[in-house]
Amino acid sequence: MNDATKDFIKQWLFKANEDLLVVERLTEYDIIATSSACFHCQQAVE
Repeated sequence: MNDATKDFIKQWLFKANEDLLVVERLTEYDIIATSSACFHCQQAVE
C-alpha cells in the first residue's frame, strides 16, 4: 500500500470519527435528535 492510499484511508477514518463524536453529543441528553443521530451513524459506517 502506498503513502497516498494510506493518507486517503486516514482521512476517511478521521471523518468517521467526527461522525461518531457528533452522535455522542446528540445522545448525551434526554432530548435526542434521532434522525440526525441516525444519519451520522450511517455516515460513520459507510
